[in-house]
Amino acid sequence: MNCTAISQPLSSLTAEQREQLCKDCALLSLSQAFAHLPDPRSSHGLRYDLPFLLTCLVAALLCNCNHSEAVGQWCQGQRPLLQRVFSQRRFLSPTGALYRWLLPQLSIQALENLLSCWVRATLHPASPSPIALDGKVVRGAKTADQTAPNLLSFRTHDEQETLLQVRVQDKTNEIPVAQAMLPLIVQPERIYTADALHTQVKWMQVVHECQDFTVLTVKENQPTLFLDLQTYFADPMLTAPRMKPGIVVADVLNTAASASVPR
Repeated sequence: MNCTAISQPLSSLTAEQREQLCKDCALLSLSQAFAHLPDPRSSHGLRYDLPFLLTCLVAALLCNCNHSEAVGQWCQGQRPLLQRVFSQRRFLSPTGALYRWLLPQLSIQALENLLSCWVRATLHPASPSPIALDGKVVRGAKTADQTAPNLLSFRTHDEQETLLQVRVQDKTNEIPVAQAMLPLIVQPERIYTADALHTQVKWMQVVHECQDFTVLTVKENQPTLFLDLQTYFADPMLTAPRMKPGIVVADVLNTAASASVPR
């Protein structure tokens, strides 16, 4: 009987544990980092360990393999390369069928948390690039039994590095998920960009508590702020209400954006 992987969500770790995890990950290659993932398989009769399988998967994906069979074919075609890199291994050709069976068994949350820690720990030097908060529905992932997953990611503008990615469950939305995930990234004095959905008082409070800043779009989902900004940009003699720390309004859409300013 296969064992069941029990993941420890990143949010359950203390600040000291998260800091130590980031320090440890900075010293590891990606293959070594994969060794910390729980393996859902029994140890009986294993030909391939989990770090090897996932390293091959990442390499194949970087070579534009977009299907499990393509990954298996890539491994078969790259045996000389794998032999050179993994010289002590007897078996070097995992099949597409193995990946189709294995991947649904893995703890996605544990994998996302590990990759997030590894990416943030290996970004040297620390980048001042703004971080974009964005949610996307995975194209082509809808099945007869379930809707396509909605993934919320924190991604740097310049390097295009995904610092954290989580799935937004069907019974909630991006707003509370983003507010819960931001403190886990631990990137003080960074600028976060987000669309009008996140122009919320709670989001701004969380950003301020994390000693960060945010650039937001203001639309009519915040009617009072929207009208205040309309008035401000329409008449330079008026002053806008004082905003809380951590708030930067970058774009006022529709009539506010096109309001004429008297000269």
